[in-house]
Amino acid sequence: PREDIKNLRKKYWFNDSDKILICVWNIIYEHKWQNDILSIWKDLETRIENLHLLLIWNWKDKEKMFHTIKDMNAKNIHYLWAKSNEEIVDYLNISDLFVFPSRYESFWIVQIESITCWTPVIAYKNWWSEYIIKKEVWKVLDKQNVELLKKWILEMINIKYDRKYLHKCIVDNYSWEIVDNPRVEIVE
Repeated sequence: PREDIKNLRKKYWFNDSDKILICVWNIIYEHKWQNDILSIWKDLETRIENLHLLLIWNWKDKEKMFHTIKDMNAKNIHYLWAKSNEEIVDYLNISDLFVFPSRYESFWIVQIESITCWTPVIAYKNWWSEYIIKKEVWKVLDKQNVELLKKWILEMINIKYDRKYLHKCIVDNYSWEIVDNPRVEIVE
C-alpha cells in the first residue's frame, strides 16, 4: 500500500473529491459478465458526483469494448493498458472500490492485490471470491445481479475506511503465515 494517496491522486490527475471505481479485465468481457459495471454506469454517474471508472485490461477483443463504451456516450471511463506493475499498484491505491462482477470464474489474485492496497472489494459470488473476501469491508454479492451491484457500490463508495483497520484485516487474514498454512478442512 502507498501512504500518500493525496499526492498519488494528483500524479494521475485526480482530485481528493473524485470517487474512483477500478476493474481489471483480462478476457473477453461477455464471458465473465464484467460488462455489468457498464450496464449500470449511466445511473451511477448521475448518482455519484465526480465518479470515475478505471478499466485495466489486457485482452484481444478490446475493439468491441471500445464500441460498447462509445455507444454509451459515457463520461469518466479511463482505459488503462500496457501499464507497469508499479502503475497498477498506484491505481489500486487511489481507487475507492475495486469492482469485480465476474459471474463464472474469479481471477482471485487481483482481489487480493486490491485488498493489499487497502482498497475495498465488491465481487459476485463465483468460483473463489467467497473464499478470498473475508471481512465486512469486502463485499461478496450472493446474487449475480446488476441492481444488487449498484446498491452496494452506492452504499460503499462514500465510506471512509480506516486504513490502519484495513491493514490489520490484511495481516489477520492474508499474511504469509496464514496463506502458507491454510486451515482448510478436507471432507471425504
